[in-house]
Amino acid sequence: MRYSLLGKTGMNVSALGFGCMRLPMKGASVDRDLSTPMLRRAVDLGINFFDSAIGYCNHDSEKALGDAMQGIRHKVFLSTKNGNHQAAPAEWRRHLENSLTYLRTDYLDLYNHHGINWDVFVKNLDPSKDGLTKEMLRAKEEGLVRHVGFSFHDHPDSLKKLADTGIFENVILQYNLLDQANAEAMHYAREKGMGIVVMGPVGGGRLGLKSDTIADLTGGEAKSTVEAALRFVWAHPAVNIALSGMETMAMLEENIHIAETARPFTKDQVAALDRAVAERKKKSGLYCTACRYCTPTCPQSIPIPETLEALNNYLIYGLKDHALNQYAGLNVKSVECIACGKCLDKCPQKIDIPDRMRQAAKLFDKRIGSILYDARFTKVTPAGSFALRVSAQNMTEKPANIDVHAAGADTTVFSRTAARISDIPSFRTKNIVLEGEFTPSLGSIDCSIDLTHESTTETITKHHRYLILRKGLADNWTDGQWLEACPKPEDFSEKKESAALHGMRFKLSYDDAGLLVLANVKDDLLFPSHPDAHKGQLVDGLELFLDGRKPERIGNPSYEYGVSQIALYPGFKDNAPAFYHVWTSHKEFKIDLSSERTGQGYRMRMRIPFSSFCAGDGVPGKIGFDLAVNTADESGRRIAQYVFAGGPDNHQNAANFREVWLA
Repeated sequence: MRYSLLGKTGMNVSALGFGCMRLPMKGASVDRDLSTPMLRRAVDLGINFFDSAIGYCNHDSEKALGDAMQGIRHKVFLSTKNGNHQAAPAEWRRHLENSLTYLRTDYLDLYNHHGINWDVFVKNLDPSKDGLTKEMLRAKEEGLVRHVGFSFHDHPDSLKKLADTGIFENVILQYNLLDQANAEAMHYAREKGMGIVVMGPVGGGRLGLKSDTIADLTGGEAKSTVEAALRFVWAHPAVNIALSGMETMAMLEENIHIAETARPFTKDQVAALDRAVAERKKKSGLYCTACRYCTPTCPQSIPIPETLEALNNYLIYGLKDHALNQYAGLNVKSVECIACGKCLDKCPQKIDIPDRMRQAAKLFDKRIGSILYDARFTKVTPAGSFALRVSAQNMTEKPANIDVHAAGADTTVFSRTAARISDIPSFRTKNIVLEGEFTPSLGSIDCSIDLTHESTTETITKHHRYLILRKGLADNWTDGQWLEACPKPEDFSEKKESAALHGMRFKLSYDDAGLLVLANVKDDLLFPSHPDAHKGQLVDGLELFLDGRKPERIGNPSYEYGVSQIALYPGFKDNAPAFYHVWTSHKEFKIDLSSERTGQGYRMRMRIPFSSFCAGDGVPGKIGFDLAVNTADESGRRIAQYVFAGGPDNHQNAANFREVWLA
């Protein structure tokens, strides 16, 4: 094993580090029968740097690492991370003390802010503004922490700014054969005396897959993609540690063998490899730098850089299985591209993006060769009129004509019931708009659309549910329009019989200032929460989902600016007050929250300013809304979630939310 001094820390660390994010699991906990022997074997083989974090492995990684290091603590350097950037100093300190307890140690060799960027540092961490780094440095003075650092997910220029503060002694960052954005900034940080620890040297597992292409790119120098990946990282002169998240003893043994027998690529080998990759990208028209100038222009919200990355992994690196999985995981697929061309002028590399989106669809999407249909309400008014856009996307090799027949149910009536979408070019989309009327008080619009292509007919049934709120607060627990969310036994991973003990009634109202939500929750409340210990955990409480985008974007499935997800906790443990945690929000989210116990559970009052989540000013015409209940067992492990409108994939799909009109 090779060793080097980690910046100015004086710690002589192994070139291969052990990242404890993917330890083997048994149910909801780390499997000690597998993890302990593996971690101790790593020490025997020369690894002396181990990195964890508060939330890794369902909050059990630190405990498992601490258990394994008993009796050999003096042989290793322990690093962990605290991601509670918005916490009060006392809460942040409590997380540090918990980590010391879990790791069963009196001190940490390296303590890191977790996943920060420059804006987070300026807003929450700057010690000159009484940020949380002041608390970190106080812990260092007390001897609880020997060295301080951060893990990093931001632009390389921000890394330079953080290095210039002179505060931090180490950075944990992304750098690998597939992602070299930080290469130059790593030199800069090293010159400032910082240690450099690389996470994801194997590209989050991507470079652990077999690829003859990568072997060819290295000129046969590397016997496997893992070897090529590690040797590439170690070749960067600023790198101290390649931090690998090893899950099995076999992975550990393989990586140790590479570390001991394979030398880093030479400067000339790295240059040749980069040239070969760049040449392939240019020839294929896939030289994407992920600048994201194209992304805001796409009316379909296609994640263009991620799609191009999947193409690169397939065509350039030969990582075919990974590329297929990568594409499958995208919220919006490239088949949705309408070839509008708005992205073309924004691309500095002059990539023919619509053509590449079609190429990705042909490679990855099983729907090629068919006609894809969609029907979406673009207008629903409290007065009782609607507009339904019907789209047909031609994924065949020849033009197509589609006959459309619309039928309303109950009081839903279309102005015209028959239409045609004519001459849809190959791999293009056309649409028509059907208008009609409905009775607003029913709370839904029900209709069906028959779409016929040649001899094949497909029917789309639309059951569009909505709420119409009249202006005025209903700030009481008696009258008003109450809505319900009732759990089913299948919503529970265990204790299914307890579904009858749970349920929620809530009501919405609003005024010029914002929304008011009153929720009455029936719950056994086995795990009351405390803001210093449970913020960000899925324990007893609610999850609020809000879509405050522009009206034409509300209901679009992708998560983007204007979609918020907030965890709400009733408190009660040690008389703690209600509190909340912002999972996702693109604005500074503020909420006035209170709670009280009831005989059957608890109730919560939420006052949410429109300015916290809406794209425009004033009262919006409509929003998207959903509310979910989480319930935990006595240990604080979530065993059920039930939702008013959507489902468990709400955090990925804003189309699940209920549309709410503010009349």
